[in-house]
Amino acid sequence: MKYLFLVLLVVATANSAGAQTGSGHPVGNLPVLTTPPMEDGTSRALTLEEAIKTALDKNYTIRTTQGDMQVADMELDRSRDNLYPDLNLTAGYGYSYTFNPPTLFGVQSDASSQSVRYGAQSNFNIYSGGSDAARIRSSRLGLDAATYTLNWTKQQTVFSVVSNYINALRNRELVNSAQKSLDESKSQLDRVKGQNEAGSVPVGLVYQQEAVVGQNQLAVIQAKNNYENAKADLLYLLDIAPSDYRKFSVNLTGIDTTTSADHRQSVNASVSDEQITKVIESRPDIKSLIARLESQQASVDILSGSLLPRLDANAGLSGSGSNSNLSKIQPSNFFTGGLSLSFPLFNKWQTRLQIDEQNVNIESNRIRLNQAEQQLRSDVAKAANNLLFADESLDASDYALRSAEESLRLATERLNVGAGIQLDVIVAQSQVETARTNRVNAVFNYVLAQKQVQYT
Repeated sequence: MKYLFLVLLVVATANSAGAQTGSGHPVGNLPVLTTPPMEDGTSRALTLEEAIKTALDKNYTIRTTQGDMQVADMELDRSRDNLYPDLNLTAGYGYSYTFNPPTLFGVQSDASSQSVRYGAQSNFNIYSGGSDAARIRSSRLGLDAATYTLNWTKQQTVFSVVSNYINALRNRELVNSAQKSLDESKSQLDRVKGQNEAGSVPVGLVYQQEAVVGQNQLAVIQAKNNYENAKADLLYLLDIAPSDYRKFSVNLTGIDTTTSADHRQSVNASVSDEQITKVIESRPDIKSLIARLESQQASVDILSGSLLPRLDANAGLSGSGSNSNLSKIQPSNFFTGGLSLSFPLFNKWQTRLQIDEQNVNIESNRIRLNQAEQQLRSDVAKAANNLLFADESLDASDYALRSAEESLRLATERLNVGAGIQLDVIVAQSQVETARTNRVNAVFNYVLAQKQVQYT
């Protein structure tokens, strides 16, 4: 599951015949894109596949989640190691001096005395009400949950990269569209100026067309700004420094922008209940919630085990001795061993209250799990709806663009032969610009809708 989504988005879509604009074949009404319109040629094209691999290696959220999984793995080791007996070693040396040493039978005792002591003590828990086994089970489920969370975080990151990459492509194409409208308005301005110099049109028409050119120039500036911001959003996910943003560009390599009727008919937007059930059983985010719920249930067993008797075994070896001469000390050695049984009688109901609190949390998390499953069903339904309406929007946007371009052509011809007015051309130019924008959005909405269905 770790890289399943990467395979779906990159490998499966990159092999569609004639589907990539980067191969030099125009797609629909989209022009062939090779380099970003505002870069100086020194930037390097960052493919979608490269962006995904970079994000999987460097994304902040993924790296943080990897740390969480490592902590969960260490917690599992800690719960297992708790089954081993503990061993404590002690050693000591003492020195004492008596200012007035006693006298026995006329012989004065040594004023100084030295002592040594040592010991080794081991304790082993034989039975603790099943708490140790429950702790291991809880830690293992916690590690499973962290692993599923990491896998899902990777899939979320991949989809975020894909979405932002497509958005950057969309905004770059909108720059091309705005630039094309600007070039056409400039050509129309040159034509009107020539007619004015010839005395066939008043200077007021020149001013009108200059206003249109100015508006289109602002549109190009805004489109470039949107593109740079969209690219910044993408490169942020890849942990690329903002100072290096202009070193990279995007291209259509590996992204299927096919909008032909045959291709669209092959895309299935329907989702059955069986498919949704299969997704619920396999999606890492759902499995993570289930594992965390089971881990909490195991935590209740840990608390319950502390209410039962506890049996421990202990064994130890020790020795001690003293003498005024350190080298003459002859320590006495002892071995001890035994069993101890303890039974909790009353701890002010603290453990019982903890169990009740944990059961409430378990029920709350069970509700969250049901909510996540219902959210998944809703997301699937919305993704299918988005794909369906994006498909329908393609036809409408293509028809509107053809009609607007034809209206502009007719208005221009009528103006050239003196049968039309400049205002008709200006209105037609505005309609073409809007239709081009809608067409670009329709194409990339359709591409993104397909990715959304795969992701969901």
